[in-house]
Amino acid sequence: MSTFGRTDERAPKGIPIEALAEKYEELGSFGQVATHYGIKQEGVSRRLRAYWAKQLGEKNKDEDIPNFQPGAGRIIKSVSKQLDADGKAKAYSVREAAVDEEENFTHPLDKIKRVSTLRGADGRISAQWTITTEQEGLQREAFDQIIEGFQESIPRIVAQPRVGSKSLSTSLHNNYVLSDAHIGSLAWAPESGADWDLAIAEEMLVKAMAAMIDQSALADSCTVALLGDWMHYDKFEAVTTLSGNILDGDGRQPKMNKVAIRVARNVINQALQKHSKVEVLVAEGNHDIIAANWLRELFIIAYENEPRVQVIDDPRPYYATLKGDTFHGWHHGHLKGASNPKSAKDLLGLFADEFRELWGQAKKVYINTGHFHFATESEERGGRVLQHPTLTTRDSWASRRGYGSIREARASTYHLKYGLTGTVNISPEMLAEL
Repeated sequence: MSTFGRTDERAPKGIPIEALAEKYEELGSFGQVATHYGIKQEGVSRRLRAYWAKQLGEKNKDEDIPNFQPGAGRIIKSVSKQLDADGKAKAYSVREAAVDEEENFTHPLDKIKRVSTLRGADGRISAQWTITTEQEGLQREAFDQIIEGFQESIPRIVAQPRVGSKSLSTSLHNNYVLSDAHIGSLAWAPESGADWDLAIAEEMLVKAMAAMIDQSALADSCTVALLGDWMHYDKFEAVTTLSGNILDGDGRQPKMNKVAIRVARNVINQALQKHSKVEVLVAEGNHDIIAANWLRELFIIAYENEPRVQVIDDPRPYYATLKGDTFHGWHHGHLKGASNPKSAKDLLGLFADEFRELWGQAKKVYINTGHFHFATESEERGGRVLQHPTLTTRDSWASRRGYGSIREARASTYHLKYGLTGTVNISPEMLAEL
């Protein structure tokens, strides 16, 4: 039987605790009880919570209060009671904590600070909240791996010989889009149609960038767009940050961080070998909401002394730049996309509102999205929304639901005055022959 600790028999200013509890049943709030007796609300609240916790943990003395035992390794810290209009208990909020403050009683990676459970009058759980903090050692290890990833030397891609004129056109701009790379994902060919892991992702993404550069126009400037979901997950466990969906992951998260940084640096350096000016976009995706932000900040610092590199710095999940008369908008697509005309129309309206000044200067408007892993295009009044495909193979989750798409990476050339002039598509089959 659990105990909550000592509970004095008398309340503030000598008022019996039973009297306080009875008055609470009558009035329904700590504040009204405190006003009635002319005492502080804090004292009333503290004593009644302790009183209820003792009752709940030791013996059921009130027919409206169900028996309750804290979870293994936990003790009751506090209990609050909600009453209905008739003054009867309708729910109890029970806060538990670890018996030992240093004990981690549920999770191998996160330390539990407390657990709050909302129970109905019948004792059944209706909601529960677990408050955790990542263990300091794991946080330090992950950060060290990130820094080490930046310090590593990366394999240099031999510059491809240029075909035709040696001069770069100052009227052209190339977009190299690597959307939904899902670095850290694990896929098995018999189930998903093709294998995917950290090694395959690194090799294919690096080759794809080289092929896109080789086959694209000789433009003076370019954008290297990591268009969201560059990394497969944010947490130490292979689960999505928001929904908690279980994912298939290749290796530990610090290892994934190193590969993600190394590949990103590689593709940026390839762009620098070909173009005079390189713009870098690290877009937030639904799989890497946290990682995209720290990766962007790292690149801002890493290239701050390189005048030829400009990293788009915007904390919103929407990004835009103006190249001549052409507006380039970017969004991963998890909030709004091009998958249907209505979504495209909403997205164009959002960019017109968020980037009024740039939008007003543009004669051509293109919004780039990803997320759905397949290519589509939608044109509404105001501009065109281009949804980009991905080189990544589908994972087990997508395979079991019958989702599939043509795997590609896409580079596009834009004239600063006339807009889109050409597109290059790169497939895994093409890369296998390189």
